Amino acid sequence: MIFADLFSQFIILVTGFAAMIYATFTGGGALIIVPALIFLGAGPVAAVATNRFGILIASFGRLPKIYGKLNIGKKIPALIVGAHTIGSAIGAWILLSIPQDFFYALLGVILIVGAIITYFSKKGSVAVKKHEISKNNVFIATVISLIIGIYRGFFGPGSGTLMRFNLIYFLSLDFVQTLSLATYSSLFSSLSAAAIFLNAGIIDFALGIPLAIGAFAGSFIGTKIAVEKGNEFIKNIFVAFSMILGVYFVFFR
Repeated sequence: MIFADLFSQFIILVTGFAAMIYATFTGGGALIIVPALIFLGAGPVAAVATNRFGILIASFGRLPKIYGKLNIGKKIPALIVGAHTIGSAIGAWILLSIPQDFFYALLGVILIVGAIITYFSKKGSVAVKKHEISKNNVFIATVISLIIGIYRGFFGPGSGTLMRFNLIYFLSLDFVQTLSLATYSSLFSSLSAAAIFLNAGIIDFALGIPLAIGAFAGSFIGTKIAVEKGNEFIKNIFVAFSMILGVYFVFFR
């Protein structure tokens, strides 16, 4: 039993590490982590809660490398992060009554279309300043952040990817800026959700602690690579994995 427990902890540590390197570029780490947790014996609810705890710790792994990369002031990030956090907190109440298959199909189409548009678009290649972002686009991005937060609150496979599409197209952020703002959004939305799950006592810390360690390391290394390689490198990986993820949701989920 001790060997089995240690083996499970090692597997989830490695899984968290790999998932967060992947998620640094595209989002969607939950697609890898939650099934792994269930496979290792966590119940579905505990798997979602434990994943959110791991994502929370992973967000801290990105902070040293993305700090100071946003450069669009404080008001816009506060609106985006606030809306996303509120949405995450109320998401479960809404999405529990809606068939998940509908969301998987819709998400797949959005990811495929978004990947194609991103590939041919110049957006995401050049950093913008605060004065270049219109109020209308800030409003739209804030509303969409709320909606994506609601989706993320229940489970949210692909929500990180959708969040990046949102930030690129409505705020015209480059990929490094997008990584920065997405990190802050993930940090605060995960903090609110993890606090609720902790209070309910449904986080599996036997798996959650090694997951958090692996996820933290993966986020740190992935972010280091992303920042050093720059926008074009991130864009190419983002497009490729978004297309693969979209095809999976539409045809194989």
